[in-house]
Amino acid sequence: MPQILGLSLECNLRPKIEFFLQDADTVDETSSFVDYYNEAISGGGGLTREQLKEFVLYQPALLSYSLENRIAPRVKIMRDNDISLQFSPSYVLSMTDKKFEKWLDMQTSSWSISD
Repeated sequence: MPQILGLSLECNLRPKIEFFLQDADTVDETSSFVDYYNEAISGGGGLTREQLKEFVLYQPALLSYSLENRIAPRVKIMRDNDISLQFSPSYVLSMTDKKFEKWLDMQTSSWSISD
């Protein structure tokens, strides 16, 4: 049986789908957050329903990843580095921590072309 079929709608799927669809630009910056998790959740993924559908179709296991320990922290790191989830490769949340760090470093490194 696929793992996604064993996930709870209320406790697992709904919070993740709401997180991915929440637009980072709609968050009230004056809100006070109790901890890092609440701050990370507040930003959201900023995906449209169509983009989320493409992410999930490409990587169904995405919905089984921990929102608290994997999805929200990575989205926050990306947001802090001005990287949009919507323009990232659909496998970005599936990378191992080491590969994600390497990918992030490549995205944030400055480079130039000289004569």
